[in-house]
Amino acid sequence: MPHTFCLPRLALAMSLALVLAGCSGSGEDSPAPVPDTQSREGTTLGAGSPAAGDAAPKPVPAAQSSYDLLATVEDPNGYTNVRAGPSTDKAIVGRVAVGETFSTYKQDGNWWRVKLADGSEGWIARSRIRLPGEVIGAARKPADTGQMGDSTAPDYFNNYAMINDPDGYTNVRAGKGSSTKVIGRINAGEKFLTYPQDGEWWEVVMPDGRRGYMHRSRISML
Repeated sequence: MPHTFCLPRLALAMSLALVLAGCSGSGEDSPAPVPDTQSREGTTLGAGSPAAGDAAPKPVPAAQSSYDLLATVEDPNGYTNVRAGPSTDKAIVGRVAVGETFSTYKQDGNWWRVKLADGSEGWIARSRIRLPGEVIGAARKPADTGQMGDSTAPDYFNNYAMINDPDGYTNVRAGKGSSTKVIGRINAGEKFLTYPQDGEWWEVVMPDGRRGYMHRSRISML
């Protein structure tokens, strides 16, 4: 009976082998399942990829205009008001003296938006703004000429003109200078007579026939 003694050992070895085989197949030692990185269309979804149906972000629009022009003012008063909006009815938010510079850009209309040296913004009447290369106080070529009714003006007052002033009127003075006496005023829409002259102040004939002086920046030849 020599083989009977070996049977218990063989059975014990087989039982131990079965136990070890079961442990090696447990979930603790098994590799983690690989996630499916393919979409239904077969496109690989990487980190940070937008979900299906998300719209692409819209680009931020660029600034509408940049203040790329350096300008000065022309005003016989020695300064020009800067307003909160494009009208003389708007509040005054600053002023620019003759000789000072500010920034602006090409715009339409009678009022331009400006940026002052301190960074504040506002509006100045286009008639007060002088850009590089512009002729200060240049009068336009007249479209027609003639005398004003019963005016006693000499023959050389042969150009009709109107004022160019956002305030709606312009003072006429007794002499050449803003410190001289105001002898009258001309309102928007009224015609008067003058002629091309040298200097900053031009002699004019008011609608009532009186003569005086007006700063040429206010004069628009017809």
